[in-house]
Amino acid sequence: MLKIKNKKIFSTILFLSSLFLYGNYANAEALNLPKDENGWTIFTPSVDSDVVYVDSVLGDDVTCRTYRTSDVEMGANPFIPVGPILPCATSAKAVTFMGGGQPDWMLYKRGSIFDTGIVYARSGRSATEPTVVGAYGASGELPIFRGGYDNNGNVDTHWLAIAGLDFYADFRDPNSPNYAGGLDNSVGLWFFSHEQYSMKGILVEGCKFRFFKDNAFQPVNASDNSGLTIRRNLFADNYSISSAHSQGLLVSNFNGLLIEENVFDHNGWLVQNDSDGIEEVGEATIFNHNTYLTNNKNLIIRNNIFAQGSSNNSKIKYTQTGIGTGLVVDNNLYIGGEIAISIGAPDEHEIYSVVNPFIANNVYLKPGYANPTNREIGWFFYNFNWDGGTVTNNYMLHQDNDLFGGHFFHLQYSGRNVNVSNNIVYDTKNITPVYLLPIETGNPNREGIIFEDNVFDVENNYIVDASALTDSSGYSFVENLYYSTKLADTWFRINSSTKTNEQWMTLSGDNSTFGQKEFTDPSRSIESYMTSIGEIGAIENFIFKIRSQNKYNWDNRFAAENVNSYIKAGFVFDDIFPPSAPVGLNVL
Repeated sequence: MLKIKNKKIFSTILFLSSLFLYGNYANAEALNLPKDENGWTIFTPSVDSDVVYVDSVLGDDVTCRTYRTSDVEMGANPFIPVGPILPCATSAKAVTFMGGGQPDWMLYKRGSIFDTGIVYARSGRSATEPTVVGAYGASGELPIFRGGYDNNGNVDTHWLAIAGLDFYADFRDPNSPNYAGGLDNSVGLWFFSHEQYSMKGILVEGCKFRFFKDNAFQPVNASDNSGLTIRRNLFADNYSISSAHSQGLLVSNFNGLLIEENVFDHNGWLVQNDSDGIEEVGEATIFNHNTYLTNNKNLIIRNNIFAQGSSNNSKIKYTQTGIGTGLVVDNNLYIGGEIAISIGAPDEHEIYSVVNPFIANNVYLKPGYANPTNREIGWFFYNFNWDGGTVTNNYMLHQDNDLFGGHFFHLQYSGRNVNVSNNIVYDTKNITPVYLLPIETGNPNREGIIFEDNVFDVENNYIVDASALTDSSGYSFVENLYYSTKLADTWFRINSSTKTNEQWMTLSGDNSTFGQKEFTDPSRSIESYMTSIGEIGAIENFIFKIRSQNKYNWDNRFAAENVNSYIKAGFVFDDIFPPSAPVGLNVL
């Protein structure tokens, strides 16, 4: 049995590992431009940048022209021109001024509403001189587009920034006066390229994508796409009107993908699945997710908020052995949905498709909240085919529905050398912390899977459920703390039978402790966080606030980092106390 005795050394190893993985992304061809004091990317035009302005009210496609830094009308800040300027009225006219391979800009008037989307595919000059598609004006909301953004797919798309735009399919929003029954499966963000083309150095920041079917980056060429950054955007309420799948964000085949500080809410569905077998418009299904990410290397997902996904919040799929390298999922906040994080390839033939993922510091609150597919489940990690990996310092908290069931760590197919350490499962009804499915035909045996220093404190369920396994030789359980309100000596199940705690310890070699930690304030929740910052203490109010975030109205109180810090501060502890009057328990 492997046992790591020096916890400080172990923590240092994990920290250095995360730095190494983060460094992989920094070397990709991303638009790593400077940020201002509020964390927003700073864009600066080149001396030969042509800037064209677009205003749906005052614009004129006959008289509009471009401006450069030398033009007095533009002034020192192209986002707030001193005027008078001559804007275009439509995107179709504005794009005719944009040159390929040039750091040209196309800026839309804040507060304008455009009946169409944007079709634009030209590239900028370099990672420091990108093409910019953004917004201008000193006041007003984001410019709104009733159609999506399309890159055409027939050219390379390199060095492009899309910032501060609102893509809103109001004709698919039942609460809009323009609702037309859903109409079609319109796409909000559609980046596609044929095999001879590639995508590099693309930034999407501070935008909104609402009520479309999908938002997707799908290059056919799987080997030459890099440096995609998705940060501080809202992806919400996307759904399909038919049996077609629907995702809040779908990305495939990138090397160097950063998904940071976004809000993903209520994607993949419009209405709850009523289980009547009749498909309704926008009905939730197990195939729809907040995010669906396939075969992306050096993928970092950090400081995002995921809420109420149809099925998965973060579905991360790898379909070839060894392809899933450089994965980091760090400090995200998950609220509801069926599954917080799914990683791997659900296929017994793709052995060890994920290599050393680093999954740390995430918080999953109210598993199953909203219950879109009506399956009444709440899983934190649903994992397949890992070759190494670390799952550490994650929190699964406050599942209070007796009808729901779920798991913290759900392992299927192959897996080896995975460390699951320093995680907390607390105040969860019918949640099994460790759920081990049998090894599928054609898979190698599991080995080196370690559960160490975790706190598993659950209501009315098993601590470990491995009912279909014949032995536990591939797993180690080291210095965990276990507690369940389930009847004493019925906390473990292996080889189709429930084991007493003593039998479990003998079979598994487990040296863990039975008891409970006395935390400082374990009841902390979204509701109490809102109250602590002077807001109405309701989860619905929190979701309203995070959906209201944008480039010109950013409030750090509603960032995942601050919410997670508050939740975790409630789980400081000084002591451990045993369960009351147990029979046959090994207690302190």
